[in-house]
Amino acid sequence: MKEDEIMESESSREESLSNSKGESSSDYSLERVTLKPLLPKEVSEDYLKMKMKSDKEQKEQREKERAERIQ
Repeated sequence: MKEDEIMESESSREESLSNSKGESSSDYSLERVTLKPLLPKEVSEDYLKMKMKSDKEQKEQREKERAERIQ
């Protein structure tokens, strides 16, 4: 197979992994993983979870630093 043909076959394989619903699939560690777009509500929920986790970690870090200064 020529290099151009190899590139073309890889490209067509990648295209075949995506389907009409905007989802894509690929093999990862011998498991099939399907990715799909999130709904705006899901994005908002994920953002809030990440924000709360970040705030909690920052608070814990400040408390740890404050405790170290006291000692």
